[in-house]
Amino acid sequence: MKIGSPDLLAQGRGAELQALIREAYRRIGLDVTFVELPTLRELEWADLGEVDGCLVRTTMVAGRFPHLVRVR
Repeated sequence: MKIGSPDLLAQGRGAELQALIREAYRRIGLDVTFVELPTLRELEWADLGEVDGCLVRTTMVAGRFPHLVRVR
């Protein structure tokens, strides 16, 4: 599974968030690869199916990218 990660997550606590997500998916038997991309490209790639999901997005995203589904 490939998950888009906005390049700005590299700053701050992004590594902690990725470790948490990686462990959660490992527990259900899935291997996760994070693809660091500029914010807009990450959303475009997810909408096109180039990556399987995005990290840390707001509800505003759903209106612009109709193929994305918000998971809480």
